[in-house]
Amino acid sequence: TVVSGIVITVFAALVIIGGIKRIAKVSQVIVPFMAITYVVVVLIIVFTNIKSIPSAIASIFEFAFTKEAITGAGVGITLKVAMQKGIGRGIFSNEAGLGSAKDAVRQGLVTMTGTFIDTIVICTLTGLSIVVTDADTMFKEGAVEGVNITTIAWQRGLPWGENVSAFILMMCLAF
Repeated sequence: TVVSGIVITVFAALVIIGGIKRIAKVSQVIVPFMAITYVVVVLIIVFTNIKSIPSAIASIFEFAFTKEAITGAGVGITLKVAMQKGIGRGIFSNEAGLGSAKDAVRQGLVTMTGTFIDTIVICTLTGLSIVVTDADTMFKEGAVEGVNITTIAWQRGLPWGENVSAFILMMCLAF
């Protein structure tokens, strides 16, 4: 953990010290590489466990409508409305960061695409990989949380060794 933290810090510092142009150049390479690698690996898990998909989807819907989930949704909707109104008022008084000065349409499309890929594609595939490999049972029992549940799903679902699977996930997360 310490060694990987130091390595990531050094690489991040080299990129950041180079300024915005270097950050953009590095991001243009790293982000697509990470996203494509992540999606391909998760698709391997999903296709390897394709027979488990119907029961996984049923399980997802079953747990989406529990008392706890409905309560969480209610709290989330309340917070969303409060944030939406507050942010909306802030935008009317200040356009900073909206991109309205130069090519706002392109900036908006790029931002929406990134959000769609991250939220819809990557998060959905991650959740599906966790459920089809039964890694969610360890989460429900309170044994794991955070990235550890994804690590377990990758270790269970991929055809190569546990260390290789964990390393690939770590590399995707580091990038």
